[in-house]
This record gives sequence, C-alpha cells and structure tokens, in this order.
Amino acid sequence: MKDDPFTLKQCLTGEALLTVKGVDNDFTEMMKRLDIKYGKPEKLADAVLSEIKGLKPMFDGDYMSFITTVDVVERCWLDLKRMNMELEMNTATMISQIERLLPPLQKRVWALRKQKYGSHTFPELLNFLLEEKNAMEYIHSDLRDSSASRTLLKSKVSQYNIGGRYSRRISPSTSKAKSRNIEAGS
Repeated sequence: MKDDPFTLKQCLTGEALLTVKGVDNDFTEMMKRLDIKYGKPEKLADAVLSEIKGLKPMFDGDYMSFITTVDVVERCWLDLKRMNMELEMNTATMISQIERLLPPLQKRVWALRKQKYGSHTFPELLNFLLEEKNAMEYIHSDLRDSSASRTLLKSKVSQYNIGGRYSRRISPSTSKAKSRNIEAGS
C-alpha cells in the first residue's frame, strides 16, 4: 500500500521509531520528521563513508574478507551515487583509505596498475576491486577449489528422478549403485 503509516512504522527501530512517536498514524508527518532528522545529504554521506572507515585491513589468503570488503565498498559507492554524491568517494583521502585496507598482493598489483595506466579515480579502483573479487570467487568456487572438490567426492551423491518412482544412490566410497523404490510425492 502506498503511504501506509503502519508499514513504515514496522520498518523502523530504535531512535528512528522514537522520532515518529506521537504521529505514527500520519504517513506525511512521519516522513517529514524522519527527513528532518536523517534526510540531510551530509549526514547520509557521513554514515556511508563511516562504514568504509570502519573496515579492517585484509591479509593475503583471506579471500572471504576481501569479497566482503569489496561488497561493502561497492554498496557504499552505489548508495552515494543514488544520492548524486559519488564525488564524496572520488577523493584522494577515500581512495587512500581503501588502498590501506588491501592485502599486500592486491596492493602491489593496484600500485603497478596505477603507475602503468595512471589510474587515480575511485571508479578505476572499484573496477580493479571487482575484477579481483570475481577472480577470487571463480578460483574459490566449490567446483574449482581442490579442498572443496575432495570433500564433495567423499560425500554421498544422490540422484532423484523427480517425476518417476526410482532413485539411484551413488556412494563414491563404496562405488556401488543401489536402487530403491520411492513413493511418488514422498
């Protein structure tokens, strides 16, 4: 429903919920109070940028931390871009802040790339981070990661004929195939 004060109230918690207390049946007044308290672009930009400032430096080999950090950086960029404030991210200070978070290997590759191509803008840094993230996701996907592949081979694999009545269970550890009758719908 459009302009539903009840739905808006259900989305609020903590201080934001207290902000609309007393006018929680008037959607327009609720939004007005929330805009006064939270709607200033400077406050929104500060909140987004503080999220990046709160990130911890990463270490080589911690690909999950790298992926999570890149996701946060990209989300912050998109939030600022949506508010037409992406220039807040394209400063030497913010780029340097993000560079300090990088693991040594990515920091080195980025430094070489900056020297070779003169890459000095945040969109170029973000593009580099996304390329690195995609490469890590590819390398560490379950099918390509050797430790995950070994785990997969050790586990039992089941194939079910969903429309039929039979199932074949294959256990790599015994290399035997067993068939059993399965009741349809169970």
